[in-house]
Amino acid sequence: MGQTRRNFLKTAAAAAGGIALGSQTVVAKGVLENQFFVDTESSDSDAWRQDVEIIDEAEATGFASVRGAESDLEGYGLDFAREIEYEISPPDVPEGAPALTEDAEPDVPSPEAHKGSGTPAPYPLQWDKEAQNVRALHEEGITGDGATVAIIDSGIDADHPDLQANVNTDKSANFSTADGIGARGEYHGTHVAGIVAASGDNASSGGPYVVGNAPDAELVDLKIFPFKSSASIISAVEHAILYADADVANMSFGPGSPYGPSVDSHLSEKAYRQLGELAVENGTLLVESAGNADANIDAVPETVTNTGKGTVEGYLEVSATGPVSDSGSLPEFGTIAPTHAPAYYTNYGPESIDVSAEGGNVLGTDFDGVLSTMPPEATGGFTRIGPNDEYGTLHGTSMAAPNVAGTAALIAAENPDASPKQIRYLLKNTATELDVEYPDIFGIFGIGLGYFESTNGTIFNDFELEDPYTSQRYRGDGHIDVTEAVEKGVPDALEGGIQVKGTTYYPTDPDNDGLYEDVNGDGVVDMEDVELLYQIALRNVVGPDTEAFDFNGDGRFDMYDVQQLVREIQ
Repeated sequence: MGQTRRNFLKTAAAAAGGIALGSQTVVAKGVLENQFFVDTESSDSDAWRQDVEIIDEAEATGFASVRGAESDLEGYGLDFAREIEYEISPPDVPEGAPALTEDAEPDVPSPEAHKGSGTPAPYPLQWDKEAQNVRALHEEGITGDGATVAIIDSGIDADHPDLQANVNTDKSANFSTADGIGARGEYHGTHVAGIVAASGDNASSGGPYVVGNAPDAELVDLKIFPFKSSASIISAVEHAILYADADVANMSFGPGSPYGPSVDSHLSEKAYRQLGELAVENGTLLVESAGNADANIDAVPETVTNTGKGTVEGYLEVSATGPVSDSGSLPEFGTIAPTHAPAYYTNYGPESIDVSAEGGNVLGTDFDGVLSTMPPEATGGFTRIGPNDEYGTLHGTSMAAPNVAGTAALIAAENPDASPKQIRYLLKNTATELDVEYPDIFGIFGIGLGYFESTNGTIFNDFELEDPYTSQRYRGDGHIDVTEAVEKGVPDALEGGIQVKGTTYYPTDPDNDGLYEDVNGDGVVDMEDVELLYQIALRNVVGPDTEAFDFNGDGRFDMYDVQQLVREIQ
């Protein structure tokens, strides 16, 4: 899909102004004076270090952020670029939307505790958990116990009654300009953490409360906002992978709006690609929000904060959906548009997006946002509830990503030997393909294209919205199916494995049909499996009676089965 006029104007406006659009998850405040992002392995000399101040260094991937004059870095063959400062800014509500009228908390029925695990049922305003049916999984005792999720964000309120049992402060670390870990007046990270693993412990006091997808998972607070440097963010992800031993790292700071050629982002792309490789090698799945610029990120391969590509090794890219409800219908949600309707702000692109998940769609009512934990002392959120304002709603791809990260934690806990590739493949392979024509929610509320003017400071009044919310490009492989992914699980490997040229491989049967298409057991069925199957057949590693590789169904394993696997992949 080519660049549309709407997205071209957005990109041009951002480049001309030197800042990203105001409707994004991560907003670029501007280029930092005398601060640079450096590929430390691009030069054989370390002499340049004597002329600059090292702000932070990500040693595993070989990048540093430094302060000094540009001339201090010249003459050494270094690859470097000017650094851009970021801040978190969730998407706004369009001007004219009914949700701008303050909503009172609706009357809700008293939730019942689960009979199985003891975890309380999701609070009635947690429409995302009801849509995902996590209640049934929790009743079976599937709660994420044993899994670790790193929250790379603005900090977690470890004293929150629904989080304090889960946050491991010993593994946590500060990579921001703040004095230490914790929320410290910021709300975004606490909200994200609750979506993943809120315990619901506050139910014992009568509530309100919230329950995460994986209420018994361990949380690690890796604080990167307020922004310190690009290398600090890279270091935080390295910490999640190498030191926190995280099964999943949630990165709700997805792609920023693309810049023009005057701002060089190639180093950022390189750094995040190397992080993806590091994550795969060390057993961590990186779950990333797709961003909130309502932009086709396929059309712009390089973005400021990272690659933004679901095709990049190690990452799972998540777009957002959410209900649109009549406030008078609550706690019944989705009376105008269902919970799987693409959110009006979400980025999209069939190559970039892996799956969609519930992230909120605040148009009809504030409660169409995702309800989660909030630090009492922090201001923010569309609406706040509870005696101490300890809960509130937000929407954004920032909220969709942790719904997937929490699901990945459930899978990791139930399949402790699963690799990141296997978990990623499972989440994509079990996602539900939806081809639904959704109502014109902007037209229903009479919002129109004025939204873009009020939100982005740029006038878009001479063209139509492009195919609003009817295309598969908004959800990649489909909409997340939590129950199907967890219950299907990672397939068992062929017993004993298969040794080829000194390496032992453990083929798996990803679709439970008795055939082991994932020949190398990496969680992805692709041409690498064909190449390995060819070597197995060529070297007679297994006998002709091996039913696991009889892909053409003729009763024997031979080179014809290699050809059949090629056809199936193509």
